[in-house]
Amino acid sequence: MLLTDGLLEQNIRKHFNDAQISTAAHRKLVNSLLHIHEEQAEKKGLEGEIEFTKEFLRNIFKIIPLKKKEPAVDRIIKFCAHYIQHIQEKKSETYKQNGDELEETITSRLIRSLFDHLLPGLESKDKYVRLRICQIITLVINCMEEIDDDLFQLLKKALEKRLRDKEPSIRVQAVIAASRFQNSDEDVNNDSIKKIFLHLIQHDSNAEVRRSVILNLEKSVETLPFIIERARDVDSINRRTIFSRTLPEMGDFRQLSIGKREKILKWGIKDRNDQVKKAATKMFSTIWIEHVNNNLLELLERLDVINSKIAEDAMSSFFSMRIDVVKTITFDSDFWENITPESAFLVRCWNDFCIKEGYTHLLEEKIPEISKQALYIEKILENFEDNTDENKQELEFILEQFLLIIKTTDFSDEMGRKKIFNILQNNIPNFVFSENLITHMVEVFQKTVSDERTYAKLLMEIILDLYDSLDIRTNKNKDNKDDVRSEDSFVSAVSNQDNPSLYISIDSIITAETEVSSESHKTLIIFRCLHLTQVMLENIEKNLQNNFEFIEILHNLIIPSVRSHNAAIREKGLRCLGLYCLLDKKLAKENLALFCHCLVKGHDSLQIEAIKIITDIFMCYKYDVFDDSSTDLHSIQLLYEQILQNTSNSDIMATTVEAVAKLMLISFFDDPKLLKTLIILYFHPETSSNSHLRQILAYFIPAYSYSLPKNQFSLQKIFVPTLHDLSQIFENFDDTESISFSQIALQMMDWIDPKKLVNSHLSNNLSSSYTKTNENIYLSLANDICTQISASYNKEKRTLSSLLNKLHITHASDQQLALSIHSTINSILMVTF
Repeated sequence: MLLTDGLLEQNIRKHFNDAQISTAAHRKLVNSLLHIHEEQAEKKGLEGEIEFTKEFLRNIFKIIPLKKKEPAVDRIIKFCAHYIQHIQEKKSETYKQNGDELEETITSRLIRSLFDHLLPGLESKDKYVRLRICQIITLVINCMEEIDDDLFQLLKKALEKRLRDKEPSIRVQAVIAASRFQNSDEDVNNDSIKKIFLHLIQHDSNAEVRRSVILNLEKSVETLPFIIERARDVDSINRRTIFSRTLPEMGDFRQLSIGKREKILKWGIKDRNDQVKKAATKMFSTIWIEHVNNNLLELLERLDVINSKIAEDAMSSFFSMRIDVVKTITFDSDFWENITPESAFLVRCWNDFCIKEGYTHLLEEKIPEISKQALYIEKILENFEDNTDENKQELEFILEQFLLIIKTTDFSDEMGRKKIFNILQNNIPNFVFSENLITHMVEVFQKTVSDERTYAKLLMEIILDLYDSLDIRTNKNKDNKDDVRSEDSFVSAVSNQDNPSLYISIDSIITAETEVSSESHKTLIIFRCLHLTQVMLENIEKNLQNNFEFIEILHNLIIPSVRSHNAAIREKGLRCLGLYCLLDKKLAKENLALFCHCLVKGHDSLQIEAIKIITDIFMCYKYDVFDDSSTDLHSIQLLYEQILQNTSNSDIMATTVEAVAKLMLISFFDDPKLLKTLIILYFHPETSSNSHLRQILAYFIPAYSYSLPKNQFSLQKIFVPTLHDLSQIFENFDDTESISFSQIALQMMDWIDPKKLVNSHLSNNLSSSYTKTNENIYLSLANDICTQISASYNKEKRTLSSLLNKLHITHASDQQLALSIHSTINSILMVTF
């Protein structure tokens, strides 16, 4: 029976009405609607299809203007897409069975008519219309098997415009729809959709839009860097999506370069968000390990553990998620006999994890006793001499892993302890090891010795024997004449290097040495002696003042090194001298002026070393270091202040800021001028690129302000002058994207809020003289503000005036000060009006 126009309209409307109630009945409704559609086409031909399409579209257009969050609308859109998909599948099966390939079908005519009516709506001024049309197009496109060329171009052009729509929700839908129009055969420059996608993934301000691009952008060699970059997205959900969906969908991680693997793991495992960390750990522990057939050693080979900075954290995360591997892993005799950098690293990480989590019974079962480990170490050292540089690096790495394992043992195996002691004593002076390995060797050597005095004596003997091999003591007088040319020769002499780096390792000195072989050998031996001295001093606590061996080291090695013209030797010598000053107060007093001299006249890296040494001395001895010294506290404060104001080196600036912050937190420095300088540096536009400095001050200023009442009082005293100076600074930086002047003022007010003091009742007991003043801190600030208003210009005056409404002044405040402020305000009002 053929449906009349009225019945057709009523029937289709009923299907749409039922579809908006629940998605559960969609399959049944789709079949029923298809039956009506086919009946119309069969009985009335093209005219019947037109009638059906007209009514179908009329019902769709009813939902288009409705607002975004309307569940019934979403169900209708899904119903339409479901219907399009169903009729396509139905006709595809029919044509496949009959062998027919008709150019036009009822499906193609319906889709073409649908798009012809929808596409003009993408230009609508109503954002909800554009959104609904984008949603419909997205769902319909995703269920279409193919699109003819004319329609393809129309849709592509229309969607390119919507990808730049001002509404984020529309851009999201446009991205999903446009993803079908990416051409895998063309590069990014020739594919307009890809080009827009790459712009959106980098620069779109909306996180959902970027996420949509992440999920829909075609993965290729060209787009991969842009996708991986989103692992540092500001939105945590986007970062998690990269690790939970995008990277796993890309397949085998071995197609990535080692650098990309390193970045991905570093960004994921070190992420501040726990969910992102979990997703990255799961990817590494389950998906990546499956790509290498659950072979942990092969996985570590793909990470380049010798040079990797994240492999250790990655393995710790791996073991945390895969406890089953921790309990079932085995290390047989073949494993130890044929140990490689990867296997050594694996067992060391496993050892550290078991100690951390309390699986000590597993260590007893699977880690050999120290005496056996000593045999393995001897075998490595036997092969060390005759190997190439590359192999030596691998052997050093393996040896380092053994030493890290041994450091965690209790040395209950006396025979093993003696073996380790003899191995280290005999080999520390005989081979040229890296600084890092020497440090671990000396720390293990200390553990094999009964007490600190014996440890220091034995190590000093090693240092002196190594130093004696230079055969330079016969020429000591000649060297001293050359070194002591003037009062400041050790700092003012031109360095052998044009741009001495911040830190130079033994290995880099060997590589960079271009002098004659005897001089090269001399430099290397001196540097090795200095590094051994440094490690020794870092691991002892007792004074060595009466130790003859150390006095010899001090006078024949450390002091001549400080006077050296070689930048690396000079810096290393200064560090050793600074470390010993932390053990001997008298020596610290004698050399304080020397360290200040280095700070003033040294090159950049020497200045940084001197700042650290001076700060450590002050933190260790406080004001005692000024007794019987030519240097006083005031001159030190001026020196630090001068560096903060005049240096252009960002590393020196950050190091000095950190030093001043530490000394102010322990109340060594109590000068408000220094505090004012730090606050100005924190907000200054020129320090915006110095993230290290900003990070230090972001922690220090609140910690300082909220720790003691007197600190807030100091901040109140410099509040108005600091704001005034900042306002003048910002006038000269019109193009900078800095925070507004009013925001700075509000932030500073927050720092002097007495209610935010930590343990205020304890602070009051410790600083009773400041308690009453601190109660009136807002009143004192109001007085300073009113005084400044009368002398300031309009912009500053408006900001300062707005602060007065935000001050918390109580009835208990000082009445005399309140009357003084009232008088000042009246004077300002009289001048104004």
